[in-house]
Amino acid sequence: MTSSFTVHQASGYEQLMGRWSRRLAPKFIDFAGLAGGEKILDVGCGT
Repeated sequence: MTSSFTVHQASGYEQLMGRWSRRLAPKFIDFAGLAGGEKILDVGCGT
């Protein structure tokens, strides 16, 4: 499935993806079993 949706500014990307990131990040951290103070390096996220 392809999409013709195009974002030309970071604010547009944040408007679309930011809402999902804010909802999913805490659940992902719980799933990953991270402890307070630990850090994550995101390599190859594509954005």
